[in-house]
Order: sequence, then C-alpha cells, then structure tokens
Amino acid sequence: VEPDVLLLDEPLSALDANLRADVRSELKALHERLPHLTIVCVTHDHDDALVLSDRTLLMREGRIAQLGTPQQLYDAPCDAFVARYLGAANLLPLPLVLPASDPRRHDPERLACLRPEAFLIVPRDQGRLHGEIADVQWHGATLSVSVVLDALPRQTVLVTRQRNQGDAPLKGARISLDFEVDDVALIHP
Repeated sequence: VEPDVLLLDEPLSALDANLRADVRSELKALHERLPHLTIVCVTHDHDDALVLSDRTLLMREGRIAQLGTPQQLYDAPCDAFVARYLGAANLLPLPLVLPASDPRRHDPERLACLRPEAFLIVPRDQGRLHGEIADVQWHGATLSVSVVLDALPRQTVLVTRQRNQGDAPLKGARISLDFEVDDVALIHP
C-alpha cells in the first residue's frame, strides 16, 4: 500500500506522557523517511502540532485562524487566540513594552505578545518592567514564575526559566523583568 495521503485523527490522545513522546518521535521519523507522503494530523494538543508539523493550520470555529510553519505561528501569532492556543502568552499594552521612540507604540488595534521564556528576571530596577513575585512553581527542569507588575496590578505575567539559572526566585521578592524588543510580537486582540 502506497497512499498519497495519510490522515491521523488524534493519534496520540489516549497515550500517557512518556508513550506519547515516543510515538510522536516515531511519527516524525516516519514523515522524514517518506518525504513524498502527505500526512495530515488532526490534534488539539499544541505540543503535537508544533513537533510533528512542517506546516500548521490552526482552526477556530471552522475557519482558518492562521497557517504557517510552527515557528511562525508560535513566534508571530496573528491574534490573541492563536497566541494562547499554542502555549502561554503574556498579552500586554504596547506602551508598556515598546520604547517611546517606536511609532507602533500607540496602535490601538494591537497588543504586545511576549512568551514567558522571552523574559529575564533581573535585579530590582535593572529591567524594563518592575513587580513582585506572586508565585513560583517547580516543573522539574523549569520554573514558572508569576509576577504582578507595578504597572498592571490586576494582571500577572508568566515567566519561565531553566532551573539551573541561579537561585530560585522567592515569592514576595521585588524584581525587574527585561526582554529584547525583537521578541515582542504585535497581535490583534
């Protein structure tokens, strides 16, 4: 049997985490061994979509929300739905993250999207944003740090960092956050 198209409908959904990762790797290897075979994989798991695909089509309410490479959808989502669907996303007002000299700063039709890994926790008053650590969650190799910004007291910002990047931040500590402006994606709400 040599099909032109292979359709996989939620092939990994009933598997535990370790088996899921193994089967995901096997599917990726199969696709690389058979480059002329088109594989369509329907999934609701963003990790499966990002790992398995070379082109990702994200749908919302039966319509195409965005089409592109996994990296394009992750790094440059078109709107808040796409940004949040593919992982944690901090959506912030443009004036808070863009320099005063940037003309895009006052675009009322856009938000800034910064992924949690784009932030660096730096000593107090040495970054662009300032706040207090509200929570620290340990995930093995990574830490998830929730920060309440002084400028947005009703919204937390999620920061992820590798566990081996120095001492773990402490809940209640006053810190600053820094980031590269190139890591800011401008998106529609």
